[in-house]
Amino acid sequence: MSDINKLFDRFPDYDVFSGKTKPAKKPRTALRRAPVTSVKNGAGTPVKRAPKKPAPSEPVRDYGDGFGKAVKPVKVKSQAKGAFFSAVYFPLLIIWLEITLRFFCGEQLNPESLLYTAGFSLPIGFALTLICTFGSKVFNRVLSVLFTLAITAFYVFEAAYFSVFHSFFSFQNNSTFTFEQLLGALNGKVVFIIAFALPMMINLIIGHKIFPFNRLKISAKLTVIAAAVLIQLIAISAVNFTEDISAPVTSYKIYRSESPDISVQERFGLLTMERLSAFPQNR
Repeated sequence: MSDINKLFDRFPDYDVFSGKTKPAKKPRTALRRAPVTSVKNGAGTPVKRAPKKPAPSEPVRDYGDGFGKAVKPVKVKSQAKGAFFSAVYFPLLIIWLEITLRFFCGEQLNPESLLYTAGFSLPIGFALTLICTFGSKVFNRVLSVLFTLAITAFYVFEAAYFSVFHSFFSFQNNSTFTFEQLLGALNGKVVFIIAFALPMMINLIIGHKIFPFNRLKISAKLTVIAAAVLIQLIAISAVNFTEDISAPVTSYKIYRSESPDISVQERFGLLTMERLSAFPQNR
């Protein structure tokens, strides 16, 4: 009996009834999952997976907004686009108001007068653009809205004044009037009022996205100044070119007239007429 017990102790996996050896039990550690960092290659051998490199953090830059808030850098293309739209905002505003005023007064549009109007109005718009790029972004934004409101109100006032007196208010032509007369002149002119107020509405609603009025670099400011001076010189040269033309009415004669009237507005624009009326000696 002791010999049989010794035999069972020697072969513990042997099954007496089936005559076969019992399968060996796998250790509990073999049932555990392989670590996440190990994978099997083509030959089935576990290899360690290389740790992933952390994604590089996006550079952050402080643009000095006055609150110490770090913001992500804006793309160069978006900065250039915002600077371009900000630079042409006031010139386009003045040209739009000039065209609206001429339709309001029943004047005809011709390419020559539009070119002269653009030539003498663009430098004024560029000057307003430069003024709106010296302060902070919020300050420039508020200043652009105030300038837009002032210019729009001036054109609306001149349109109402023309409806009453059939001439424009200037330093040499300042007839007495009442605001009741001006308000009555605008009665029923809803389409023109909306047209006058359209740039102001665009500036208030989406102006902060299209016309950011950020601070411009010195090189950009010099470019705007050079463009304004060049356009002004071209416009004056075009006027002086008509000096020797033997026509009864020329741009030179209208520009050099002693008493600027509605003909100056029709040819060169309302702002030029006001400037010639205020400073006749500087023409």
